[in-house]
Amino acid sequence: MALAIGVTTVFAVATALADNPLGSGYDINGVVPDAGATPFPDPVGSVDELGPKNGSGTKLGNIHTAIPPMLDFTNINGGVDLSGMWLDTNVAANGDVWLYFAFSREAATTGQVAFEFQQAPLPGACDFTNVSPVQTGALTPAQQALIANCNPWAGRQTNDFLVVFDTQGNSTTLNKRIFSGNGFGAPLAIPANVSAAAIAPNELTGEGAINLTQAGIFPANPTQCTTFANVIAATVTGNSDSADFKDTI
Repeated sequence: MALAIGVTTVFAVATALADNPLGSGYDINGVVPDAGATPFPDPVGSVDELGPKNGSGTKLGNIHTAIPPMLDFTNINGGVDLSGMWLDTNVAANGDVWLYFAFSREAATTGQVAFEFQQAPLPGACDFTNVSPVQTGALTPAQQALIANCNPWAGRQTNDFLVVFDTQGNSTTLNKRIFSGNGFGAPLAIPANVSAAAIAPNELTGEGAINLTQAGIFPANPTQCTTFANVIAATVTGNSDSADFKDTI
């Protein structure tokens, strides 16, 4: 359960060598990552990583209301231990915006991988600069201060959304869940004509691409630009608001 990392993604026209799904500029085949994607590494193996405490107040649907201290160091089970994620965007020739995301993990599992896209940046108390995501002894003053004051999910707001990569049974189904202010909506399968997902044969890496313009994630008649400044990848135990977090990036 490592750090939640704040990311500001800038949409830009990209040149790609492959194109699957058609028009995306990416090659979704399970080989991770695609060229140009930004990496976000995560500690992996038999180490104590920083992430949310396991409890009734830190479930998928209510973690944004948890009052610090709500982070702790935990040794993650290999089956849900992420080793990194990647993000990228591409504007297609027709103006559609495609989102690319990928993950790697220590071992194959029947869990799920969720990418949460928040409009608000990380709270000011969540400054991970010079804070180690791994505990190797007594907590440092920086680690203590971060845990005492930080909830990386606190900025969650209406129209933030989850993309859930359901890896059970080597499935490549992508679901979206949009946050209403009170909770996430029911999982809705993202149609195949506006998305694609793939898992490597060894099931240790996976990737996906979504046409954000056509996938129904945003309002039908947007009145302003939308920025997502905080992206949190996580392994979760299920596709409901009561799911537990395992590893997070």
